[in-house]
Amino acid sequence: MRYLPVLCVLVVVCVLPAWALTVEQEAKLLPADGISHDRFGRSVTLYGDWAIIGAYLDNDNGWDSGSAYHFVRTNGVWTERYELVAFDGTPDDAFGWSLDLDGNTVIVGASRDDDNGYQSGSAYVFTRAWTPQAKLLASDGADQDFFGYDVALAGDTAMISAPLDDDNGAGSGSVYVFTRTNGVWTEQAKLTGPGFYFGRSAALSSNIALIGEQNGPGINPLSGAAHIFVRTGTTQWSERAHLYAADGWEYDRYGFSVSLSGDTVNRQSGRPREWRSLLALSYAAGMAGGTV
Repeated sequence: MRYLPVLCVLVVVCVLPAWALTVEQEAKLLPADGISHDRFGRSVTLYGDWAIIGAYLDNDNGWDSGSAYHFVRTNGVWTERYELVAFDGTPDDAFGWSLDLDGNTVIVGASRDDDNGYQSGSAYVFTRAWTPQAKLLASDGADQDFFGYDVALAGDTAMISAPLDDDNGAGSGSVYVFTRTNGVWTEQAKLTGPGFYFGRSAALSSNIALIGEQNGPGINPLSGAAHIFVRTGTTQWSERAHLYAADGWEYDRYGFSVSLSGDTVNRQSGRPREWRSLLALSYAAGMAGGTV
């Protein structure tokens, strides 16, 4: 049986004024019905004055079925508005393990859902007023792929990772791309990498994707890597850069978490660094093993 590591966190909302050099805590958010073992705060996402916070071991649909909470800020005050649960949730689905919010849409990963086999995983899409729009499954999902381990959303495009998919060997991992047309979601592409745990993390900005591969090949075989993919046209995705630390060590877990905003990339390992100017980093054409 394969397991991925669990991280537990507390949610604190902070504000960084443009003129300040220090972070100010604005609020501490707690669920109205929270209890021990819910793991509230395992995943968080923020869009304007809206926040969605996952509690993947909440028991509303059975033990460890999971949920996600919607908070809204009004005049500096954060208020819980809604609790999201899977419409077909069952025990041990881990709904809320991952999530992302963009505009009127939120996507929530349920990485231990069993629709395609034991812990194959799924992801749910909701629109404002929190109406379920779709449940997404991998077309080739299998036992313990953990599809939904990370999710990313940009407009009508969603990326959903399955870091223990086996296409390139046991635990090699993959990331699926879905697109929405007139409210209908369709699988568009499947991206894979050369190492292990490809899809441990994922971020998306328009037609640019950043995918972490925490045990992927870098300067050392298992030091970790991050991959930049670019979509050309409407459907074609190609890898443009393979990023890794020049001073990486085995099991640094480079790519454990990643974020992407426009043309700026951030990735994290045990020794944080910040990558800037994506366009300068990602070689103008094709793939080349890249360091910065």
